[in-house]
Amino acid sequence: MSFIIPIKAERDCNGCTKCCDGWLTGTAYGVKFHVGQKCLWSTKKGCSIYELRPYNPCVTFKCFWKTHSMVPEEYKPNLINTILVERYFLDYKYLDICFAGNMVSTDVLNWAIKMFEDKKIEHLRYAKDGKFRILSDNLEFVQAMTNYLGHDMVG
Repeated sequence: MSFIIPIKAERDCNGCTKCCDGWLTGTAYGVKFHVGQKCLWSTKKGCSIYELRPYNPCVTFKCFWKTHSMVPEEYKPNLINTILVERYFLDYKYLDICFAGNMVSTDVLNWAIKMFEDKKIEHLRYAKDGKFRILSDNLEFVQAMTNYLGHDMVG
């Protein structure tokens, strides 16, 4: 009996460093980066320690654009100043649209909402007008996320 192991093709970052440039959080070799504080090793040319970068979070992090071909090529994070991140909350997987420089464009938001409506994304979280918004047909997920974020933060 033979088994076929599917190979998941990924796009190449090719100069995109949004995940390292102070829009996400993590620690690389004991040095923290977070919103407003980019990774110490992130440069205009990319990661200065790319070949030696730590496994977690650097090797393991994959933005949704990189791993999902359903995301249009032109929605690469450094082109739209937004990072699409697949996250987990409790037992749920959801798409989080993360601000990364400019307001999330209407095109990107409309695309994500259409993916939800077409059932290609089960749960979606994004910020609009200073409040988190959640799209999901699962009331348990919505309630848990609402409790986690705070009632005043969810529209």
